Amino acid sequence: MTLSSVLVAGTGLGLSAAVALARGGAEVAIVAPATAREAVDDLADLSALGIEVRLGVALVGVLDVDSHVEAELSNGRVENYDAVLIADGPTAVRVGADAADSHRVGRIDDAADVDRWVGRLSRPRARDAG
Repeated sequence: MTLSSVLVAGTGLGLSAAVALARGGAEVAIVAPATAREAVDDLADLSALGIEVRLGVALVGVLDVDSHVEAELSNGRVENYDAVLIADGPTAVRVGADAADSHRVGRIDDAADVDRWVGRLSRPRARDAG
């Protein structure tokens, strides 16, 4: 699946995934608790890559509607993305059941997950290749 937009919930490995996806041309947004400000060392570097960082906003639910994922945020907004990656444990627990059968929603637990998801989301679709 190719993508144009990805929501990453959480910092740490989520930042690594966000940077890799942005460098690959995706529009990337990160949501994280306000307390994560220290984990996001340089917001300017992320902004320079076109990554939107929203601290104090959490992912509270997801719904894969086949053509996209609807992401419900703690600020009451519902936003559409091609994929949602979850890089923090509490969020994974909170939305786990909603995402269990989705090929567009994934959890990032280690560096191998980052590589796997970036590779998977960056592959062109057959109709895009030719």
